[in-house]
Amino acid sequence: MRGAVLHKVGLKFVKERFMRRHYGVEFRRRPFYHESDPQHLFDTDPDGEEVCKDVLQWYATKVLRSV
Repeated sequence: MRGAVLHKVGLKFVKERFMRRHYGVEFRRRPFYHESDPQHLFDTDPDGEEVCKDVLQWYATKVLRSV
């Protein structure tokens, strides 16, 4: 038995996991926040709205293990 099966049985011995990749979502355009977004990402769309271009929102980042 491994992984999810052991978890379902009640054997919860895995304390942490190391991811091999980053996981996130890319946004082509989203509202620009003057207080937190860098100025080089500022753009205006054809409707005249201030947008932030080519932004990534990370949900999980991989951990670099030291050996």
